[in-house]
Amino acid sequence: MILRYTVLGLIALAGLILAPSLVISARWGLAMVVVAGALLWGMGFWRGVQWPTGLGVAVCSGAAALGIYDGNPLWLMIASGLIALVAWDLGFFLENLDEAEALDVLTLYRTHFTRLGGILVGGLVLSGLMFALKWTLRPVWAIILGVFVIFGLSRTVRFLWQESD
Repeated sequence: MILRYTVLGLIALAGLILAPSLVISARWGLAMVVVAGALLWGMGFWRGVQWPTGLGVAVCSGAAALGIYDGNPLWLMIASGLIALVAWDLGFFLENLDEAEALDVLTLYRTHFTRLGGILVGGLVLSGLMFALKWTLRPVWAIILGVFVIFGLSRTVRFLWQESD
């Protein structure tokens, strides 16, 4: 139950970081969309409805990317994007854990949190490199990174499909 509250807190935190930053950059409409998306995502997660999850992650990630492009504080946008992805991942993990008949739930928790921690550290290291090198995100680089993300996700999905057989 604590993990459910943690996911709800992470969803709220992602929205609370994004919305004021967008208001400061005079994007009131997008800030309202982020708040509505986070509320819908949180309520859907609490009730066990799955479709708001994808919408909430897309809204938070897209708003964070737009915030970076608008010149909002980079560390806030990266933090909100990572927090939204962690909330999405933990919510998905909880849904699958409820359906699984695992004998050793503690091992599942430990393995998942170890992998999630590695991904978070990797994201923070890459973000730190962006800060250190003062690299600006241009549309060409965004497209290249998007291709790498899609490639990585497709490899992950293929691996998971093979493991489930």
